[in-house]
Amino acid sequence: MATFTIPPPPPLDIDSSSLATSFKKFKQAFTNFELATGIATPDNSLRVATLLAVIGQPAVDLYNTFTWAGEADAKTYQKVIDQFEVHCKGHANTTYERYIFNTRVQREGESFESFFTSLKSLAETCEFDTLTESLIRDRIILGMKNANISQRLLREAHLTLTQNITIVRAAEAASAHASEIAKSTMTDISDVHYVKHERQNRQKPAKFQQQKNSKSQICRNCGDKYPHTDHPCPAQGKTCLFCKKQNHFAKVCKTKLKQQAEVNLVEQTTQHSQPSLQAAQGESNNEDYLFAIGPSDESNQLLKVSVIINDVKTTAVIDTGTSVNIMSRETLNTICTEQSPLEPTGKQVYAFGANSPIEVLGKISLLVRHKAQMLRDIFFITEHSGPTLLRLNTAKELHMIAVTCNVHAAPSVIDEFSDRFVGLGKLAGVTCKLHVDQSVTPVTQPHRRIPFHVRQHVEAELKRLQELDIIEPVRV
Repeated sequence: MATFTIPPPPPLDIDSSSLATSFKKFKQAFTNFELATGIATPDNSLRVATLLAVIGQPAVDLYNTFTWAGEADAKTYQKVIDQFEVHCKGHANTTYERYIFNTRVQREGESFESFFTSLKSLAETCEFDTLTESLIRDRIILGMKNANISQRLLREAHLTLTQNITIVRAAEAASAHASEIAKSTMTDISDVHYVKHERQNRQKPAKFQQQKNSKSQICRNCGDKYPHTDHPCPAQGKTCLFCKKQNHFAKVCKTKLKQQAEVNLVEQTTQHSQPSLQAAQGESNNEDYLFAIGPSDESNQLLKVSVIINDVKTTAVIDTGTSVNIMSRETLNTICTEQSPLEPTGKQVYAFGANSPIEVLGKISLLVRHKAQMLRDIFFITEHSGPTLLRLNTAKELHMIAVTCNVHAAPSVIDEFSDRFVGLGKLAGVTCKLHVDQSVTPVTQPHRRIPFHVRQHVEAELKRLQELDIIEPVRV
């Protein structure tokens, strides 16, 4: 049979700031050590000797200062343990123990189970009595590293410790599961891209060879067959009608072909591809539209805001031209660990300028919060990655933006100071002198021709301004 050596517990730290807790842990460890090694015998002398051998020299020195009712008590295990316990508990400071408890927070990388166990251990020396569970519950809410979970717990008015623990454990497990799913999804996507690129590379040489053979039979200057056997190239000495350069025709002009290729690329991207979604949406008729759609590298030009959706903080983009809210399935899986099934939309969503609709998986109702404002709104879910998009009405109701249609002057101010709004506002008895740099040569602008049908109106306006002494004629 295999044998192994069980190490003794570490010595008791009698200089600990929490001596009562330290002794409690040592006593538990020593009891387990006795049972595991089989030395927990009725022989008190052996048990005391073993205790003093592992408890450490500072604790042995403390043992030597104890006062005993009889010499036999010094060799009785339970009497010795009781003496140590009385001494250690006598040094317990309830105020300090409660301070340690109330300042305990979840550390970086620490699991909830470890944090919860530590709080229960600290509470045992705080003498909370009947308030122990409620104070541990409060400490969990206030000391959690995840602010979203803390906010969710704070919304529950009558939350018990058991309910608190259940919610936190479920949230922590869901976060871990979502992370694993995201990693698995990224691996699958990488595999698909690899196969796709491999197939394209296999087909490219044959296609390239075909194009090469085809182009080798056409003259690059005139576009006819090459070589010219019985006559020189007709483009020789001719000027291109497109780029105005010599020795080629417009139909084979490289500058023209390059611009056409760029136009074709833009049209194909608009009609057939479905770029990263970077805008917002809402409900109207059977067709909705997305306007702020573009390459991912232009995301820094969009209006981004920080919002909380279903208790999870995320970044969204406001677009006042879109008609529905939209969210990627990846984002939905992150913020909704226990989501309801998606409902059919009955609508089609089009990107700006696209002929084919964007694939929408369904819609779902989500709770959106921005600062003090909160509302529940419909989000369309798609397969595409990208930020969450908010429509105009959603942004307005959350007080993210304000729409000002008209600007009115305050009538009360005009009525109260009516004498200030009479005339042109000239200051009586004040002459304004303009300082002119005489070293600078004056410049005059030529008279601009005025359409015949407005000449009389212009002359009348100039005459009116002259009579009001706003302008005066210049004699040259």
